[in-house]
Amino acid sequence: MSKNKGRKDQQWFDEKYSEGKAIVITGGRRLNFTGSLKIERFNNLESINLKKLKIAYLEISKCSQLNITNLSELTKLTSLSVSGCPKLITLNCLSNGLTSLELSGCYRLNNIDLSKFTKLQSLYLRGYQNLTTLDCSSTEKLISLKISDCVQLIKITNLPKSSKLQSLFVIDCPKLTTLDYSTNALTSLEISGCTKLKDIISLSKAPKLTSLSIIDCPNITKLDCSSNERLTELEVSDLTKLNCSNTSIKILSVNLCPNLETLDCSNNNKLVNLDISNCSKLEFLDCS
Repeated sequence: MSKNKGRKDQQWFDEKYSEGKAIVITGGRRLNFTGSLKIERFNNLESINLKKLKIAYLEISKCSQLNITNLSELTKLTSLSVSGCPKLITLNCLSNGLTSLELSGCYRLNNIDLSKFTKLQSLYLRGYQNLTTLDCSSTEKLISLKISDCVQLIKITNLPKSSKLQSLFVIDCPKLTTLDYSTNALTSLEISGCTKLKDIISLSKAPKLTSLSIIDCPNITKLDCSSNERLTELEVSDLTKLNCSNTSIKILSVNLCPNLETLDCSNNNKLVNLDISNCSKLEFLDCS
């Protein structure tokens, strides 16, 4: 599809549907979309039903009245982004070719079944209020997973099956109690604002880790990353004990750990800057 045709299709779509309450389109010889489609700020829109269109990229954003979306027959869809639709309850999408999925600010959305999305590589979930369990058993090709502001999320299951996972971000999920991220491909891990998370599995199960951030998780007080030789970036808070020996960290600040008692950063000849300015309780320090 040429860029010019794509712009004309989008312009026609906006002019025809931007003020309506419902969008119902079935593709055919006379009417079809290919490439991408954006549905943005359709303020009266309550329902979307798209069938047999050949679009690969679909973005739905800031449709404040939208509550039902049926995309079950968009078999060519590879990328779907739905954001800022606070009244959306039902999202029906069965495209098994989907590689990228973003759901953000859809606070009332019912649980999504990921089992159909076996080709998913990127998943971003934000403000998903009804999500209590995320089952990753079918997302074996997942490369990037970001979850934030999912206040009811208790557990993420079968994540180790995503053996290609490289980056994992779990932010402001205060009810999350367990997290198993043991995948050999993981290079970046950020856990923040998970106040009930008490422990993380051995970091030795993520040998390729280069960036690690564990912030505002007050129940995680001990951290051992001495097995992560490739680790170059480390950000932590609330710890009483930290072992980051044998790593490749260049700059380390532990001033967000006022109760830190033990710090081992030995056997790291790349460490050039260490900040312990707020660690008045520090009893043991080894930088040899």
